[in-house]
Amino acid sequence: MRGNRSISWIRTLLMIGNVFGLISGLFLFIVFAFLMSSYVIADTGNEFGNLEPYVPLMFSLVSFFTITNIFFCSYIINFLRKADDITLLNNRYVIALFSISIGGLFTPFVLAQMPNIQVQSTISPKFTISKGYGGNSLVSGFAALVVYFGFSLFGTTNVNENSSIFTSGTPDIIAVSILSTILLWGVINTLTFATPGAQVSWDNKGTAYKFMNFLAVINLIVATMTLILQLIAAVLSIISILSDMFDRRRGFLGALFNSMLAAYRIAIQLFIIYTINKIIKGLWQKGDKIYYQDYSRLAEKQREYDMNSNR
Repeated sequence: MRGNRSISWIRTLLMIGNVFGLISGLFLFIVFAFLMSSYVIADTGNEFGNLEPYVPLMFSLVSFFTITNIFFCSYIINFLRKADDITLLNNRYVIALFSISIGGLFTPFVLAQMPNIQVQSTISPKFTISKGYGGNSLVSGFAALVVYFGFSLFGTTNVNENSSIFTSGTPDIIAVSILSTILLWGVINTLTFATPGAQVSWDNKGTAYKFMNFLAVINLIVATMTLILQLIAAVLSIISILSDMFDRRRGFLGALFNSMLAAYRIAIQLFIIYTINKIIKGLWQKGDKIYYQDYSRLAEKQREYDMNSNR
C-alpha cells in the first residue's frame, strides 16, 4: 500500500501538521524559557503582586502542558516515519487519541479521510497507549517538578523567609503531589513497556503479561477520562456558540455573520464528539477493531462557510 496516493497524501498532511505543532510547541517553550530566565535574573516577582506565591506553580503547569504537546507531536511524527501505509491505516485511532488528548483537531480530521473500511489493529492499542502515555508522564512530570522546585528555591522572592517551597500552601501541595504521582506512573510504565523485551513479554502473554495488562487497563481508563473531558468541553462549546447566536448586542450584521460562522464552528465540535465516541468504542472493543468513517459534514460546512465569506 506504499504506492497508494491517497494514503501517501494523508501521511504527508499528517507529517506537515505535526511538524508545525512541534515547531509551535518548541517556539512557545523557548518563549516560556525566556520569560522564566527574565523573571529570575531581573527578580521581578513583586510585579505579580498577590499572585507571586503562585508563580512556581503557574510556571510548572505551563511547562507540563508545553512538554506534553511537544512529546505527543514528536511521538506521532516518529510513528509516521516508521509505520507503513497498512499500519497507519489500521491504527489510525491510536494516533487520533494522542492528538486529541492535547486538543488537536487537524490530525483526527485528516485521519478521518482514510478509506472507510473495517480495520484490524496490527499493534496492540493498550501496549502502544501505555508506552506513549508512560513516556509522556515521565518526561512532562519530571520537567514540571524541576521547574517548580527550581523556581521555589532559586527564582522567587521569599514570601516566607523560613521556606520558599509550598508558598501558596494547599494548591502547591496538591499540584506537587499530582505531578509526583504522574512522574512515578511514568517511571513504572516506561520500565514496563519501553524496555527491549517488553513487546515480547506482551505478545507471549505469560506471567509478566498479567501485570502489564493491569497497568494497560489503568492507562485506558486515564485515556478515556481525558477524552470525556474533551467531550464535555465540546458540548459546552456548542452551548456557548448557540447562546452567541442570540446575542442582540452584536447588531443585525454581526448576528448574520455569527450565524454563518456558527454552523461551521458547531460542525467542528460535532466532529470532535464523533471522533471521541469512535475512539472510546475502539479502545474498549474486543479484538482491537474499530469502524472509522469519513466525516464529510465538516468538509461540507467548511466549503459553505468559505463560499459565504468570499461573497
